[in-house]
Amino acid sequence: MNKTFSSGTSYAMSGNSIVVGDSNYSLGGEAYTGRVIHYRQVLPGTWQTRLYFGSSAGERFGSSLALAGDLLAVGAYNSALFGPLSGRAELLTLVGEDCNYNESNDQCDLLTGTSFDCNGNKIPDECEVVLGLLSDCDGDGLADSCALASGLAQDCNGNGIPDSCDLTSGFSLDCDGNEIPDECLTVDHTASRAASPAELATGGAFDLSLTGLPLPAGDAFLTVRTAGDLGGLTEFLDLTVGGVDHLDLFLSDGSECPETPDEWTLSLPLADLLDALVGDTLPLTALFSGAVDPAHCDAPSLSVELVYPTAVAADCNGNGTPDLCDLILGVETDLDGNGVPDDCQPDCNGNGIPDVVEILTGTTPDCNENGVPDFCDIGSGTSTDGNTDGVPDECGVDFTRGDCNSDGEVQIADAIAILGYLFDNASAPTCADSCDSNDDGGLNLGDAVYTLTYLFSSGAAPAPPFGACGDDQTPTDILGCLDFTACP
Repeated sequence: MNKTFSSGTSYAMSGNSIVVGDSNYSLGGEAYTGRVIHYRQVLPGTWQTRLYFGSSAGERFGSSLALAGDLLAVGAYNSALFGPLSGRAELLTLVGEDCNYNESNDQCDLLTGTSFDCNGNKIPDECEVVLGLLSDCDGDGLADSCALASGLAQDCNGNGIPDSCDLTSGFSLDCDGNEIPDECLTVDHTASRAASPAELATGGAFDLSLTGLPLPAGDAFLTVRTAGDLGGLTEFLDLTVGGVDHLDLFLSDGSECPETPDEWTLSLPLADLLDALVGDTLPLTALFSGAVDPAHCDAPSLSVELVYPTAVAADCNGNGTPDLCDLILGVETDLDGNGVPDDCQPDCNGNGIPDVVEILTGTTPDCNENGVPDFCDIGSGTSTDGNTDGVPDECGVDFTRGDCNSDGEVQIADAIAILGYLFDNASAPTCADSCDSNDDGGLNLGDAVYTLTYLFSSGAAPAPPFGACGDDQTPTDILGCLDFTACP
């Protein structure tokens, strides 16, 4: 230990203590009262000082010293307490380590719980905080590391600082006022995709990959829903998720053309989901077994839905505010409820209005319900539009061929309706396809002749759909069907 003293007539050392006698010290104008200075090293490089004074003038307290542990013997050779120049000695018990200056030994503070020692070094934490050896950002006397280790404080973002301090300092935001940093909150993100009727009719492997996925912050659930020909012993669906096969779905619990689709749910732990992702895309491929007849059911369907938590600190529009805050404060809208501001959703026609907004507000149709405006499906080639009516062919209105006047029957009135339109300036039929009896892709005299031949000369029946409502089996012709009241 190194210490320089400005004065001293005696001294003694023991352990981490040094005592210095200053018998020449005068107290309050009384000459040579004397004093003893106690220096204790409480931390490396840190010394604590305490003073002990004589009781009368001229006694020269501290003229001699002896120290053993915390016991200090002090001599005052000139004391007159017991007679002239009789001298005296005083035995003192020094206050032990008392780094917080509360007149109590530090070890007693720790034993009674007055002070904390979270790192177990037998030094009260508040002393280490003062010295900068520990941090106590909220000033509660409990070192941050102890508060976090004991669970008395939370550190959701893992930066070693209690969340309350992150919020107080402005390091973290709390837009909803729940005292949890926004970067630690999560909101469920939902992504879905469905195979189109045209895809289901052709069969084969279906690409149901989900794109534009925000980074997950927890485990996910992937649900497959399908209504199809799955009631047989060899009828099932194989699903590949990010290269991992899940085989024989619905093999034992599938239904044949159910009104409510069958469901199968896969739990994806966060680690597995992160492994499966390719950038912001989750590759998904579905394939029905060969025994499944894609045309067996009137309204087959196949869709996937992925739900998982994502950090709300995402700022997709780059305005410096977490997306959740934008939604809570009403700065952004989320019409489809997927936790992503509408402004960050796709805008396939580039008109500045997100597709989801146009679809949900009815501004643009989405007849196949794939989340993409019909005209974008047609423009991208996802859907065909053989009759150029702006409606994807897979969404055509159901009708009965030959029933030109849409009264639910094929009779001579239908041939008259065709002739009236062709030669008597009658109104155009609302479902031109129903008037195309011979299914040659055009409306002409041949359709009236075909109908009359069928009715009165045992001619061939009109091509499907005939006898029952159905969709156009030749959707690539230029005709269309805007409305057919005889079919629901």
